[in-house]
Amino acid sequence: MKEAVDDLSEAVYRAGGVARDANISFEELTDLIKSIQKTTGVGGAVIGNGLKTMLSRIQRDATIGALEEYGITTKYTNGKTLPPLAILKNIATKYRYVSSKERYGISELVGGVFQLNLIESLIEEL
Repeated sequence: MKEAVDDLSEAVYRAGGVARDANISFEELTDLIKSIQKTTGVGGAVIGNGLKTMLSRIQRDATIGALEEYGITTKYTNGKTLPPLAILKNIATKYRYVSSKERYGISELVGGVFQLNLIESLIEEL
């Protein structure tokens, strides 16, 4: 039990600032962490760094444009960018219907090559 608490606090420590800037609540962040932990079994430091990468990348203009090319909704009708968690959920919806090559491309856009395992496990859980 202590290990799980330590992993959770380490992940929050590493990803908390980026999550806060992305308007992700503490509860939403801990849900994301627990989801990744459940499916991958990796530790809190890895999860926290992975989430920090994903949440940073998903807010970049280049990433948003590339996701739109895959047909993933990233903006409101007024042109404002959706919150990162909403974009992740839209990715999860689209992910189920694209080829494995497209899934890889989407995962690499959001997670980079070092976070592929984490982004794919998260998307499967959303």
